[in-house]
Amino acid sequence: MSLISLNCPACSASLQVPDQLDVAHCMYCGSQILVEKLRDNDSRELIQRLLDLSGLALKVRNFEEALQYSNRILEMNSANIDAWLNKALATVGPSIRAPNAFAQGIEYVNRAELIAPVHNRIRDVRNYIMRLQADYCAYVARTVLETMPLLDSTNGDICLKISMQEMLEATELFPDDMNYLILLAEIASSFPTMNWGAWDGRVVSKLNKYHLAQDKLHAVEKLPQLRTELENAQNALATLRSRGSIFTRNQIRVADEKVKWLQLETARLEALVAK
Repeated sequence: MSLISLNCPACSASLQVPDQLDVAHCMYCGSQILVEKLRDNDSRELIQRLLDLSGLALKVRNFEEALQYSNRILEMNSANIDAWLNKALATVGPSIRAPNAFAQGIEYVNRAELIAPVHNRIRDVRNYIMRLQADYCAYVARTVLETMPLLDSTNGDICLKISMQEMLEATELFPDDMNYLILLAEIASSFPTMNWGAWDGRVVSKLNKYHLAQDKLHAVEKLPQLRTELENAQNALATLRSRGSIFTRNQIRVADEKVKWLQLETARLEALVAK
C-alpha cells in the first residue's frame, strides 16, 4: 500500500493517507476529506504545468522536450486536445524530420479532432502543418532543380521528375497557391520534351490551372484600360452619328466596328475573370 501526501482543506494540516481511499478524515480537526477530488485536482494542476512546459518548449524550438511533455500528459489523459496538438507540432517541428513526420503530425491532429470535431486550434494547427509540408516540398523541388546543371542528362531527368513530384504534392495541399503553380510550371518548361500527361495526368491539370490564373491576371490588368477605350470609342461614334453627314459614313462604319470589337473583347475578359 502506498501513501499520498495532501493538506486538509479545513485546517491545512499536512496528512498522509492510503492512495486507494476515496474518503478520509483529518486526524487534527476531524473534517471529512474527499481524497478522490483532491487527487483529481492535483492531476489537473500537473497536466496544466506540463502543458505550459510543452508550450514553452515549442516556442524555443526544443521539440524533443515538447514531445516528452505531451506524451506524459497523454499517459494521464488521452483525451487532452492540446497535448495531441502540441505533440503534432513537436513532430513536424525539427528541420531534419522523419520521413513520415508530416503524416504522423496530421494523424495526431486527427486524434484531437475525434475528441472535439469543432475546435479552432485544431483547424489552425492542421493548416499550419499543411503549409509547412507544402513549403518543404517547394524547398526540396527548388533545391533539386538547382542541382541539374551539375548532372548528366539521365540524372537531370530524374531530378526533374523528383521536383515535379514534390510540387504535385504541394499543389494538392494548396491547389490555388500561385507560388506553387509557378514553380510547377517552371519545372515543366525545363523539360519540354517530357510527356507530362503520360507521366502523371495531374501535371497537365495543374498547368492548365496555372495558365488560366495567368490569363485572369492579365485580364484584370487589361480591363480598366479596355473599358476606357470602349467608352471613348462609343463617345466618338455618337459624335460622328450626330453630325449626320454623308462624308462621315465611312468613319461611322470604322468607328462602329471598333466599338463592336472592344465590346466583344471586354466581354471575353470579363467572362475570363469571372471563371
